[in-house]
Amino acid sequence: MMKTNADEKSTPSPTSPRSSAQDLARQAEPAPVRDAGTGLTDGVETAETAAPSAATAGPPSSGQAPAIPNIPPAMAEVLGQITWLMLNSTQHRHLFLTDYEWLILPAVLRKQFRLIRQDEKSVAVVLWAYLNEETERRFLGGTRKLAPNEWGAGETPWIVDVIAPFGGHEQAIQGVVDSVFMGRDVKVLAIDPATKSLTARTVSGQHRAAE
Repeated sequence: MMKTNADEKSTPSPTSPRSSAQDLARQAEPAPVRDAGTGLTDGVETAETAAPSAATAGPPSSGQAPAIPNIPPAMAEVLGQITWLMLNSTQHRHLFLTDYEWLILPAVLRKQFRLIRQDEKSVAVVLWAYLNEETERRFLGGTRKLAPNEWGAGETPWIVDVIAPFGGHEQAIQGVVDSVFMGRDVKVLAIDPATKSLTARTVSGQHRAAE
């Protein structure tokens, strides 16, 4: 898939990866993705109205309860399924809830994720970003944390992570490359289940889009 939203081509000012969930909601610009068909669910299908509305009130004054953000059920369901997958993954179950802010929430809010289902059960999730050259260099150097605006800072698609605790890691990657990106070459930085280490490589689509 190639991005069509011109806003995502610009590079916003840097922000901290530890931004709050409300800040992420303000900064994220949902990216359209192509329907992949049977067995694959993406942000368009599961979180069409999932991005929480940003609270308009400022920081609560002393003694005043903080504003409660509006979290639509669709987004809550997606986050619950991803959490369940992480709990079953030996590579992800050690992460803290605060890691959601830099690894999970930006992808969900931008609709740059795909849940893969088998027998109506979620068995894997794939997360991707569009990186520029600077962010690619940091990635290759081992820096995995992205600020929310960096998930759409460039043109090159990278699969940031794959959570597949029940197997099918490579099938999940190939399925997303073939369906979401229509066969376009995609770079991958993910934990290799065999070596337990981060690997970076290019995955070529089996089905190319028509010229």
